[in-house]
Amino acid sequence: MLAALRLYTRHVRFSRGRGLFVRAIEQLKRRGWPPPRTPIGLGLEMEFEPSLLGWTTFERGEWEPQQTELVLRLLPPGAVVLNVGANTGYYALLMAATVASTGGHVHAFEIQPDVADILRRNVVHNGLQNHVSVVERGCYSSVGDAAIEIPGDPGSARISFGSRGNRVPLTTLDRYADDVGLPRVDFVFVDAEGADLEVLRGASD
Repeated sequence: MLAALRLYTRHVRFSRGRGLFVRAIEQLKRRGWPPPRTPIGLGLEMEFEPSLLGWTTFERGEWEPQQTELVLRLLPPGAVVLNVGANTGYYALLMAATVASTGGHVHAFEIQPDVADILRRNVVHNGLQNHVSVVERGCYSSVGDAAIEIPGDPGSARISFGSRGNRVPLTTLDRYADDVGLPRVDFVFVDAEGADLEVLRGASD
């Protein structure tokens, strides 16, 4: 099915036929079939899901290639990484695979329960459960809670203090590091849909 869809998307306009493909996947999953997986490099695979990231990695085999190369090049051996806004795990998986052999660890923060579930499955599927901690919390400049706002694509979910909806607990990176007893933090990767500055304000230590 994946080979057929890749051939289809090479010759048919970007958005056509996607709904049929997604519905077929959901029906197969309900019958016990595993979801299709997409290679992302370093021998890793991600569960396909119909977000911009999911479609892009499926069709192109990569996501933000220049940024990906830069991030992996900057990681020191054995790095302790905080990945805020991990989504389904593209960067978390690649970073964990890069530092795993030298004792590194990635702490991956994701606010959406359904997305965090996919992230966990991706971690286990790639055998990285000893090198990735999935943290189902938001990060901000103060501790508290906020609503989850999803304006469109699941990858654009963000925290909101002025809307109603499902709530997510908030922590600061300083508080989290204290709570889990991190001896150090070597690398921080933030993609928090507009809350990035507040996340850094909560990481002053």
